[in-house]
Amino acid sequence: MNDQASRSEASAPTRTSKLHSLQSAVELIKDGDFIALGGLWFQNNPSAAARELVRAGKKGLRLVAAPPASYAVDLLLGAGCVKSAHLARMHRFADPVGVSFGVQQWSVCGHG
Repeated sequence: MNDQASRSEASAPTRTSKLHSLQSAVELIKDGDFIALGGLWFQNNPSAAARELVRAGKKGLRLVAAPPASYAVDLLLGAGCVKSAHLARMHRFADPVGVSFGVQQWSVCGHG
């Protein structure tokens, strides 16, 4: 290796990994934060993240999610983690898989 290559390697900025464990990522979310959930029906749904939010006891979350009939949304609503939710297509006839029982109950109880 020549001197110029050695100097450029020595002066190169150190990169920091942006990867987090699921637990440390959820620790960054505070009670009352606005979160967004995505996925495609049952594929790519952030179920593990939703379970970790419930385990961590997060409360008062403001949620936006599409689709609204996902397991993760139902879990967060049913566990009492969500204060307000902005959900697309809340009509049970417009949604191909229907609106989950938890979402129905949450909206009927005056939350939606």
